[in-house]
Amino acid sequence: MNALDAAARSLSDAQFEMAHATTRFDLASAAFQADPTERNARRLRNATSLATACRQVLDAAERKMEAAEADAVFEADWAAAVAATTPAPSVRLVRLDETGPSPWEKMRRLLNARCGEAAKHFDADHDNLRHAAAEFASNGRTDSSMKLTDAEMGQAVSYVEEVLRVLGFDLDKADAEYAARRLAA
Repeated sequence: MNALDAAARSLSDAQFEMAHATTRFDLASAAFQADPTERNARRLRNATSLATACRQVLDAAERKMEAAEADAVFEADWAAAVAATTPAPSVRLVRLDETGPSPWEKMRRLLNARCGEAAKHFDADHDNLRHAAAEFASNGRTDSSMKLTDAEMGQAVSYVEEVLRVLGFDLDKADAEYAARRLAA
């Protein structure tokens, strides 16, 4: 049961108890008006105390429900914002074949290459870029690219590539130049 369900259940229970206390108060009040004896006065005082206590519990349950609803809205907005800002998978990752180093190692090399390109062309710190990409990809779990899973490594590469694209860097041209250098070597 999540926090919103728990708050809704508490509110429902408090509303039920308040309805019961209100009924008891109404009956005790009617009995006291019909026969103002000490016994009926005691019943009315007890019913008043119960209704007051139930009102306090109901108010607390309503505040708890409002907080749970606000938390649920925040969580939904946060999830939507994360989903909207998560970059698409890297085009270059699709071109990696399965021979040689592991796919994770290939993505690590690609991440280092992309961070190096960004550092060279935009006067940024290579290590800071790599750490920021790792932290983004792991949702704050780590800032070390060596601790990323395969999927997180792919997200880190996509993140750096998206930053490069936004800054106007031509990734296709850089890939073509790299391929030409590899063929010439």
